[in-house]
Amino acid sequence: MLNEGSNVRYARIFMKQSNVDKDDIDNVLLKAKETVEKVNQNQGRKTGLIFGRVQSGKTNSIISTMALMMDNKYRAFILLVSNDNSLNSQTVKRLKDSKLKFEVIDKTQLHVDVESYLQNKRNVVIVCPKNVNYLTALNKKLREIKSDLNWIIFDDEADQASLNNNINSQEESPSRINGLIDSLIDCSQIKAYIQVTATPQAILLQNVGSKFFPDFITILEPGTGYIGANELFGSESSPYLKPIKDDHMFNGDVHRDKDLTIETANSIIDSLLSFIIAASIKTIKEEESTFTYMAHVGREKEGHHLFKKYVKQLLSIINNSLNNINISEYSKLKELVDERFGIIYNDFKQSVIDIPPYEDVYAEASELINDDFFVQVVNSDESKDILYDARINFLVGGDRLSRGITIKNLVTTYYSRCSSAPKMDTMGQHARMFGYRESVLDVMRIFISESLCDNFLKITRAENELRKMIIDNKSTHISIPVGKGILPTKGTVYDTSQIFGLRGGISYNPRYPKHKNVSSITNELNEKLIDYVGSGSNKPIKVEINFILGILEIMKSSYERFVELIEPLIKGMKETYPHGFVIVRVDRDIKMLEDGSISTILSEDDRKLAVEDHPTLYIYRISGSFEKGWEGENFWIPIFRFPNNYDYLLNISHIEQIIS
Repeated sequence: MLNEGSNVRYARIFMKQSNVDKDDIDNVLLKAKETVEKVNQNQGRKTGLIFGRVQSGKTNSIISTMALMMDNKYRAFILLVSNDNSLNSQTVKRLKDSKLKFEVIDKTQLHVDVESYLQNKRNVVIVCPKNVNYLTALNKKLREIKSDLNWIIFDDEADQASLNNNINSQEESPSRINGLIDSLIDCSQIKAYIQVTATPQAILLQNVGSKFFPDFITILEPGTGYIGANELFGSESSPYLKPIKDDHMFNGDVHRDKDLTIETANSIIDSLLSFIIAASIKTIKEEESTFTYMAHVGREKEGHHLFKKYVKQLLSIINNSLNNINISEYSKLKELVDERFGIIYNDFKQSVIDIPPYEDVYAEASELINDDFFVQVVNSDESKDILYDARINFLVGGDRLSRGITIKNLVTTYYSRCSSAPKMDTMGQHARMFGYRESVLDVMRIFISESLCDNFLKITRAENELRKMIIDNKSTHISIPVGKGILPTKGTVYDTSQIFGLRGGISYNPRYPKHKNVSSITNELNEKLIDYVGSGSNKPIKVEINFILGILEIMKSSYERFVELIEPLIKGMKETYPHGFVIVRVDRDIKMLEDGSISTILSEDDRKLAVEDHPTLYIYRISGSFEKGWEGENFWIPIFRFPNNYDYLLNISHIEQIIS
């Protein structure tokens, strides 16, 4: 039984002061309890994973879990954080603001006598950036400490920098950050290493036995007011999405000054007008006073500055147009602005309740655009913190507009960063539009290339499947759903020689059919499938996905390994695909091969019948004749085809755990 003492009370107060609802606070602490109980189970070191959502409040989870641990006799913690000064400082401040009963030691204090704190019964949390020098010092410090205490390591954004980048190289030694964290975990005092991230694909593909593969997973759900992938990318008809043809978007990695076409200029103008109209609507309704526009246009810094130049030029044109200043040089663009303003205003009617009159919005926009505004480039060359000094603020960048950065009152996003090999975790961390943004949801708009929009739709469905598989199977040994054409993560951080893929659009069947002593199963399936044989059987028959699962459950004793491998994947896709299709065939005269196996048995005609964007179960009854090498008994065999849009990856070293 876990105690809830003064530290948990302080954690509750801290979250309440951060405007977290009481029910959400209770849920955070419930998940903290789940994590602590799993750490306490059995003896030995544990590796855990706290799996949250992008910008959903994972720091509150870390603080609450530490609080509960301290109320239950854990006293020493390490928090590994990004090697970014501003993010590091932000984390240290939040820990101190929580008023929990611990000494917060930051990277500048790694020389202090931690031992004396512990001997004086004071709790300690060491905040250490994932930096070679600081991790080296921390390893040395931990090995000097004599106090016999159980330390807990929390690794925030554990899929960033912590994993071994050399796992597929000829070099035997691990990448430096990974090697130092590995050494830290190996210290005898470490009771648990707890990874925290919203994008765990790389972690879940680690080999069995790796210190970086979790023994348990705690699934976090976001609190009230969270706007994430399901709200913004859950449907192709989402009012918040504004897909634009790929070649009409500005891409800072390929565009140069002379390349700006009228179509690209139009896409930028639409996004800027949408932002100004959104800010005007919220101002008139007295709901917000400052607003942010973010453009993630690629990695190239030259592209960031070029887009900033275009934004300033186009804002000037919009200003002149709205305020009726004669600009004969840009007369065509002025006409475009006047026309587009009305169209975009009307678009907001589908999401804004009680939208102010057009004339009022136009007048407010004219005044707003005439005020001072600030266009800031955010990349590694710009060391300044992000500023929000104006009523309307514009941020332009690439890599820095990603993991860990929270954009205040982000209303409009222009996202055009393309990759020849898009990755689920990278794109997920680019989604700075996610977060507690319910107050501005009605005016949020995302201007995004069609291909990137399609990828986000796939990623959203894949993540939902992944979370459902973890919850349903209560196991860390699972397959990773991946949208077709998208990688789960970069290929340098997991052992590619151990990865096995189940591909969408491909049919799979057991290789070694069980054909002896199966009469009871055959008879049960004969009765179950009688309505699916005969008239109309030349076409796929639509069924609930639970019907497919029921058929596989009957066949499980004959094809245990096959069913246990694909069953969790089918359960995981139930929300996306509540229905599938079955195709039943009888009296198939298939030959047994010399080793007792069968080759591909799906006929070409049946292959063409598959419903490409839905799961399909073919069920063949094999005649089992003596002439073909069998025992003279009929038997059934399943053949499952995954939907075209998704692949599934799993680490081969997990196979025995998945099918055990």
